[in-house]
Amino acid sequence: MRTISSNDLLTQSQHSSSSDGGHHAQNPDHPCYHPLPAISSLIALTSNISLALAKLNSPLNSPSSILYPLFSYLEKLPLTSLFNDDDLPLYHRISPRLSETAVRYLHITECPQQYSIGIFVFSPGARIPIHDHPNMMVLSKLLYGSLEATSYDTVEGKEGIYSRTKKVLNEGDVSALFPLVRNIHSFRDLGEGSNGSAVLDIILPPYDTNAGRDCTFFRECRQEVILDDQWMIQNDREKKSDKATTKKNGRKKKGKKKVATKHTKSNESGAIMKLIKVDSPEIELDFHCVSGVYKSFGEDDDWQDENVEKKESDLMR
Repeated sequence: MRTISSNDLLTQSQHSSSSDGGHHAQNPDHPCYHPLPAISSLIALTSNISLALAKLNSPLNSPSSILYPLFSYLEKLPLTSLFNDDDLPLYHRISPRLSETAVRYLHITECPQQYSIGIFVFSPGARIPIHDHPNMMVLSKLLYGSLEATSYDTVEGKEGIYSRTKKVLNEGDVSALFPLVRNIHSFRDLGEGSNGSAVLDIILPPYDTNAGRDCTFFRECRQEVILDDQWMIQNDREKKSDKATTKKNGRKKKGKKKVATKHTKSNESGAIMKLIKVDSPEIELDFHCVSGVYKSFGEDDDWQDENVEKKESDLMR
């Protein structure tokens, strides 16, 4: 794993600012160096913002001016600065090759207790199930494709009850979650093309079990939920709502833009439900996320482990 130490991070901050860090990071000896200039600049910018966040008295739970430079950089970051047309679909290019049902992860870099950066790659229809990011922020840039992003927020005074919101992310969209806002979420590729999709994630700080930032997976509970003395039977209610909306608007048109509009308009906001913790997402949710390598992205150290090699064999069946 390519890791930046805390000392490297402090040294980098002393010799660069968010405006010139990318320039200095083009030096191969710089702790933020990456063969792709766009990634070097991203690492340098993330490093500076991570240090600024560490000085706050409390974690952010909404967009702040501290994050604006990073939001702006991600919004302007073109796919062509990372990959070209011959690289797509990425899920076919990543080594080692696995079943297309597995979500792939291309690691970029990590600074322990500060941030991690990587790319999640989806084949058409692949998904990352419902999971959380305890005491963490995540900024996501959809590099290509279309994803359905479903987020869950706690309902005040109702333990274990969540308000669900769905939205469609299209190529170039940037989204964010915070410790108390949209912290639990899922991604699902909409299967609108043969390339699938890929999302660049910046996690502040990264997962760390020893620091109380372990990842927990969930599933929706298919049962009635009582809220404000009203019975809400979610599955039947959502199916009826979706059918009624589709019939009313008569949306059967083809084309990427129209499809995204259809999904966006038919999604509900504020549906109420329970979430149940899942102990084994590989078994209970049939979910596999496996790291790999492609060009200057990723790592393959873990593939020397015989247990991981066995997983590779199992996934190829």
